[in-house]
Amino acid sequence: MGLTEQNLYSNMGFSNPSLFSGTLIYGLGAISQRLISFLLLPFYTHLLSPKDYGIISLLGLLTISMGAIFSMGTGNSAGILYFSKNISASKSEVIWSTFLLLLINGTVLTFIIILFSEDINAVLVGAKHASNLIRYAVVSLLLATIKEPFYMYLRYNNNAKKYVVLAICETLITVLFSIILVLILKRGVIGFFEAALLSSSFSLLLVMLFVSSTIPFKINFNLFKPLVKIGFPSIFGLFAFLVIDYGDRKLIEYYLGIDVTGIYSIGYNFGMIFIFLVSAFGMAWPQYFLSFKNKIQEAEATFGNILRLYVIIFGLFVFIFFWWAKPLVYIMTDPMFHDSYTVIGIIAASYMLKGCYLIFLPAFYYNNKLIIQSSIEWIAAVVNILTAIFLIPLYGMVGAALATFIGYLTLTLLAFGISRFFLTVIYPWKSIFLNIGLLIVLICVAVLLTKHIDYKTTILISLPFIVTYIYIIYKFLLYSTERYLIIDFLRKIAHRNLK
Repeated sequence: MGLTEQNLYSNMGFSNPSLFSGTLIYGLGAISQRLISFLLLPFYTHLLSPKDYGIISLLGLLTISMGAIFSMGTGNSAGILYFSKNISASKSEVIWSTFLLLLINGTVLTFIIILFSEDINAVLVGAKHASNLIRYAVVSLLLATIKEPFYMYLRYNNNAKKYVVLAICETLITVLFSIILVLILKRGVIGFFEAALLSSSFSLLLVMLFVSSTIPFKINFNLFKPLVKIGFPSIFGLFAFLVIDYGDRKLIEYYLGIDVTGIYSIGYNFGMIFIFLVSAFGMAWPQYFLSFKNKIQEAEATFGNILRLYVIIFGLFVFIFFWWAKPLVYIMTDPMFHDSYTVIGIIAASYMLKGCYLIFLPAFYYNNKLIIQSSIEWIAAVVNILTAIFLIPLYGMVGAALATFIGYLTLTLLAFGISRFFLTVIYPWKSIFLNIGLLIVLICVAVLLTKHIDYKTTILISLPFIVTYIYIIYKFLLYSTERYLIIDFLRKIAHRNLK
């Protein structure tokens, strides 16, 4: 007798399919977004210079850093309050109160940044007319911030499909304005930021029409204090991630110049395919692990297997990234950006570690220890910067990518070590370490071979290695019950299609 789809998820470590299916759906949206962006890369890298990409990268540093202050940590606090049974406010009040709080805070901050945009440009970029770009960027950030509570609402209610449809629509809007302003009107880097501003405006309108209009309008000013009080400590953690993810851009610009910063940012953009995959998991994960808050024993038995499966699945993607980085960059970009392929695999491996770190977080959330979370994030950020200062002068862009990897490795190890004091999860270490060891060996082979062969040959040589790795995973790293369940599941899908 065949097993149901629910049995498949349960036997593989998921007590319900929400985490698995949510990750797949969010991942589909993320891949769709990145795929469309990649189709524009050959045109962008032909029309925009490495210096232009350097400016975009440095202004990205500004918006990401200000994004933490704009959000006030409500990405964490709103979720905690939304699922809490200890407050009198309704779920609608949590969403709309978060929106109003972000609108007030963001408007004030936007006014201040616009007022001092000339000074910010002098310190951060130093490029002609970049002050206007700063103004475009910060208004876009405000619009993106105030729509986030409504996306939270969709995630909290497991409405991943609607979330992804809206996200893809936003991407299409962005692509449309980018084509008009950058490719057709050839407004260069200015057109890039004008397109971002216009798409943010239309995207906010889209979300307000199809999401906020379905949520009863209720404001509870008493929620402002807990939203800030609970979420504010995580702001420091967000700044830590800013340092890990973007601090190297300023160091590269300082040591190697803004042109190299632009080339590095292209490699990072390719690596962001993996970032979006991890983010898809990260979107599905919080509401999933929060559902175990009152089922600690079940959480301890389940989360270890989730880590094992995460390492297997995302490890395979990292392996593919190391093999296909060179062909992708050579095919998709102008020759002046080709060296960026050297950092893509390392960036992908770094963000795989970030996903492992997320799996260790429930221990801190269950015990209201977000201050510990922020502390270890800052330790990792300091390690990242010190390592980057040492490695960038020696190895250039690759040194920056390695520093990012070391920062996330530090973060993951610290999170695991400290989380054990609050939640004793049972991890299948033998299987996990076997997979990691095999992955390291095969990645070393990929790096050595791709360095000495052309990109076309790389594609051909990669295929037997990838197929072999998949076979090893299936035969030796998955449990026998999982192999049976996968075969049974695929057989049922084939049977339905035949019908």
